[in-house]
Amino acid sequence: MDEYLEILADLSVPEDYERLDQYNDFRKVFLETDQGRRVLRQILAWGHLLKSHLVRMPRPIDPYAVLAFEGERNLALHIFSVMLVEPPERPDEQTTKTKKE
Repeated sequence: MDEYLEILADLSVPEDYERLDQYNDFRKVFLETDQGRRVLRQILAWGHLLKSHLVRMPRPIDPYAVLAFEGERNLALHIFSVMLVEPPERPDEQTTKTKKE
């Protein structure tokens, strides 16, 4: 348990953690093993990505429950979107010329 608490104590993201690093890391973690794919499917299910949560919600609709579901959905969508589109690589030097005055 102490090991998990130590990890939670330092959840800061390094300043040099680029979008391309995120893309590669998330794809490696979630897509390269059966376990990773199962975990991803579970996260997407918790995020209600494949089913609308409003369909099975009891009536009258509780706005606080809707907000909670939307928060879960937003996180799952964010994780999914990081893996979905490979970001363009940054050029090493400026390619656009600026006008000289």
